[in-house]
Amino acid sequence: MRNVEEYLQLSDEAWDNILLATQEELGRETLAFLKGKRVIEDGKIIFRVINAYPLVNTKRKLAYVEFTNQEAIRRLTDLDRLLSRLDSGYKFIGHYH
Repeated sequence: MRNVEEYLQLSDEAWDNILLATQEELGRETLAFLKGKRVIEDGKIIFRVINAYPLVNTKRKLAYVEFTNQEAIRRLTDLDRLLSRLDSGYKFIGHYH
């Protein structure tokens, strides 16, 4: 079994945002997008996460989680498009729940 540290590196900012977002409100779920980049070091793929953008305003349903603030999602996707245009190498590389 592989250790998560072998393929994932979190910045302090990303770690702090993930920890803060774990405080879920009753009936609400936390979903977040991870911003970073995929790099190859010594033949291994590593995901470097520089920040996490939580959306704490989702509703828990029986079999899924519903986004309740579409404007917040739009702002995040606009940010992702901007980062892509700047060719910074950073983009949304995943999410967590």
